[in-house]
Amino acid sequence: MREEEAAELVHTILAHHGVKGQKWGVRRARKKAQKQAIQNYLGFGNQVQVRQHQRRLNATLTEDRYKQLDTHDFVIERGGIVKRTTKSPGHNGPAYVSTNERDATNYRGLVPGWETGGPARTHEGYFEVTMRATQNLRSPSERARVDAYIKLMDANEIKLGNGETINGREYLRRQGLGHLVDELPSRELALRYYGQLVAQQGIKNEPINSAYFKLLEKKGYNALIDDNDRNILSQTPLLVLQPQKSLEHVEVKQLSTDEVLAAMASVKLPD
Repeated sequence: MREEEAAELVHTILAHHGVKGQKWGVRRARKKAQKQAIQNYLGFGNQVQVRQHQRRLNATLTEDRYKQLDTHDFVIERGGIVKRTTKSPGHNGPAYVSTNERDATNYRGLVPGWETGGPARTHEGYFEVTMRATQNLRSPSERARVDAYIKLMDANEIKLGNGETINGREYLRRQGLGHLVDELPSRELALRYYGQLVAQQGIKNEPINSAYFKLLEKKGYNALIDDNDRNILSQTPLLVLQPQKSLEHVEVKQLSTDEVLAAMASVKLPD
């Protein structure tokens, strides 16, 4: 979206949401804040594109890089607070949550913009849900996250819609990688395509995702750090695998357009 188009949308919002009797100074301050939100949103989008491009270029894990991966699980202890920006406060399958206030602000400012097509549209219907962990939330370490995909390459755990069950190698074959599946051992195949596998973890009902999540749960994990957004959009984004079993609502707050725009203006990428 060009800044001119975004500015026109801002003008529409000001006309629609202006408060009767509001002083010009307040209007100017709000207009200035919304202009800052637009500029920040557009600039942020460019930075994300660059970082995502770099992530794709570095998607292949070498053996040396694998050996450097962290081996410590990430844990949020029972009673810890997480947040989620969403149009659907109820839980229906795995749920992405923010584990710190900085990340929560980023998603508060970005999720409505992505889903409505721009930073200056009205954001009615979006909620920020604050939740408390009713049990420890445990995500596997970096290395354990990769190991699970390596194991899945030879495990017949991926159940397709037609009832067929296949392994990860066959799944990748059917994704058009047949020549590489025939040439590479399972370990190298998983390392090479780990980035692409991670990139689609948010797709609901994708067979390999369901199999991967179940494999992690069998190992005692109930959450998963999102490597697709980590250090790009936020510091420690977390996917809670069965939120209905491990989270309880503390507050469900409907966000106003002004709150979303204020968050957009203060979005900050991880270092």
